[in-house]
Amino acid sequence: MSRARVLSGRASVESEQAMTEAWHRFIDTLRGMERKDASGDERRAAQSQTAQLETAIDQITTLIELRRAANGGETPRASPPGDGLMTPPSGMKRKRRPSVASASPAPATQGSELSSLPSPQVRAGTPARDPKRARTEMDQPLRPGRKIVVKQKSGAHGGKGKEEEDEWILGIVRKAVGDKRYEVQDADDTSLRWTARLRDILLLPDPDAPTSSPSHPSNLEDFPRGTQVLALYPETTSFYRATVVSPPIPGTGMGRTARGARPDAGAKAGQYRLAFVDDGDSVLDVDKGFVIMHPGDR
Repeated sequence: MSRARVLSGRASVESEQAMTEAWHRFIDTLRGMERKDASGDERRAAQSQTAQLETAIDQITTLIELRRAANGGETPRASPPGDGLMTPPSGMKRKRRPSVASASPAPATQGSELSSLPSPQVRAGTPARDPKRARTEMDQPLRPGRKIVVKQKSGAHGGKGKEEEDEWILGIVRKAVGDKRYEVQDADDTSLRWTARLRDILLLPDPDAPTSSPSHPSNLEDFPRGTQVLALYPETTSFYRATVVSPPIPGTGMGRTARGARPDAGAKAGQYRLAFVDDGDSVLDVDKGFVIMHPGDR
């Protein structure tokens, strides 16, 4: 990294901090206006203005984080293409598999298709407000009927304990029930419903969203070979960690992926070829609409 780029980055961070501090000082001033001798209408007006400004600060913070992610060269998120999402077969059942708590990619034997995969970059943890979470917050509110990846409710399907709590499954948004909380249902068992916090929800690409939405396929790119992802295991409604063996053929995946680029060996139209953790040397095909960046250990 050049010295000029380092200095530019420092200046950008300092300006962002100054802007945020200025907003907070302004809100503190407004709060000071809520005098005890003020009329009810005056107090309500001041409280309304304060709430609006606090919302503005949240949005500015989100934009700052997205810009930092873009400048920092993080691997972009991918979602399915603009031609719509594949719908899982009806009657799909959750398939129990070994624990995927390990961050290690699937083992590769000599001469196998996996032996040439680059070492994946696996994060040890996820910040409280990471760029992926910022994208989720920018997409608020989530519309009813939208397919999502949701952390399974503790004890669902007879499970219990930490391992069960950390399992990600395919869910459907039913309605918003409060600030950053949604009633969701299990796509495998529509009678199973619960309230999920926003931090327990990951977004799938949404071709029905406005084109300005960060989740619209036209604003997404395919994940390159070697990326750690969270993907729908074939013939189940559960998501597991996997390593990308090959992304879709360029032009058949996300909208921002360059058409005409040279495809990876074995690449298929509209499909990721993935090596799931704890799945031996198996390489499975998964629809581009059900592969997202792995959230990391929370």
